Amino acid sequence: MAREQQLFLFLPPDSLHPIWETIFKRVQQPGLQQFQDVTILFQVKNLKILTKDVTWEAIMTRFRTY
Repeated sequence: MAREQQLFLFLPPDSLHPIWETIFKRVQQPGLQQFQDVTILFQVKNLKILTKDVTWEAIMTRFRTY
């Protein structure tokens, strides 16, 4: 049975890579193989305000560099 849990918090672009690396390492551990195809989904609201960037392109550039 699929289960969905929604978490709501702001992650700055520079923190995404370390978080993803931690998740990736954990799902490789014995007993967690069912999560190996894990995907992070983002629902974004007020991103321009939270990142303090001027344009959408500037926001996306910050997220792509990490």
